[in-house]
Amino acid sequence: MKLAVSYFRLARGAANAEPIVPVDHVEALRTALIRHRLKLIETFVDVYGQHRTGMPQLAAALAACMERRATFVMPHLGRSERDPAFFEMLSEAGVDFMILDRPALTRDTLVKQGLIAYRADPRAFGERLGVLDEAEKAARNAGRKR
Repeated sequence: MKLAVSYFRLARGAANAEPIVPVDHVEALRTALIRHRLKLIETFVDVYGQHRTGMPQLAAALAACMERRATFVMPHLGRSERDPAFFEMLSEAGVDFMILDRPALTRDTLVKQGLIAYRADPRAFGERLGVLDEAEKAARNAGRKR
């Protein structure tokens, strides 16, 4: 059985309340662990805006993956899809990963398309990675037509 490390990046709750992991993210994680026969060994959580120094829990999660040769599992990409630092850290770690809401995003597509695309044209970063959903694409196309 392969090992897995999960990572959640959450938005801060209203009035600085503790962030809560959405049930659908937990369910997606549970389903993926069963489907891919992975054993969860650790979970890490970063909260947007909580740390001024970046994403310390992401760094810890990736270090745990490298140390134990585990798969990095993230149920929901969310705002991270617009964060080149996130993709750069993921790429440099060289670990296997699964982003459950973006199954087409693999280590190969990240390295070949992602960072190259970002450096060439930061505005088209998400589009070239194939991580924009249909609503985002429609909104961009509507803006271009005006």
